[in-house]
Amino acid sequence: MANVRGMSEKQYDLATELEKADPSTARLFEEGFNLIAVNDGELAAHAAALKMGEGKYAKVAALILGTGVGSGIVERDNTIADIYRTDRSNPAEIGHILIGDDADDTYENTASGTALETRYGIEPKDIPPDHQAWKLVGKMIGRMATTLSQMHGAELVVTTGGVGANSSDKYNSHLDEFMRRYDKLANGTQKTFRPDIKPVSPRDAQIFELYGAEGIMKDFMTRPDAQS
Repeated sequence: MANVRGMSEKQYDLATELEKADPSTARLFEEGFNLIAVNDGELAAHAAALKMGEGKYAKVAALILGTGVGSGIVERDNTIADIYRTDRSNPAEIGHILIGDDADDTYENTASGTALETRYGIEPKDIPPDHQAWKLVGKMIGRMATTLSQMHGAELVVTTGGVGANSSDKYNSHLDEFMRRYDKLANGTQKTFRPDIKPVSPRDAQIFELYGAEGIMKDFMTRPDAQS
């Protein structure tokens, strides 16, 4: 809760809050069920690895474009099949990377839904397909995806979130064009770390991250310190 105003210096007992909302959850805890608090980046990355990557990639990143820009990364376990571990070795706060001269000139302040509405005065869902906004989004996604590959080793980058998934049919052609230029002009290192990029379809936009729950549970239950 570090980035939630008023919560960064307070303890937040999720189990207690769940019991207040629905007293029946107390029975689940009494029966030994575990409660795991994860963020949207972890859920999206696990969903990306299992649903979009089909377990074929060693390292997978989710790039979330919504009200902000965030990411999550998972890495395949070397010893247990079909298990991905959340990579917490780096913050991967790609939305806050500077892309200009000023401290507020970031990916988040350029390509998020909030940024698009501020820039163009239109909610992203209402921006028409032929609008220049989608060329900007496609380019920004290409730049962020290649950064996640070169800096974090992501072999697959999956774009999701309110803009990343809901509007994928609007920016996808521009992303493809950006990557065609990238492939043509890339140097040896850039070619070596060129990721596959797969946008989530609009039809899965609202439920995609939920697919990550399976990966989260598999990760947790196969840890050496997991409780039975």
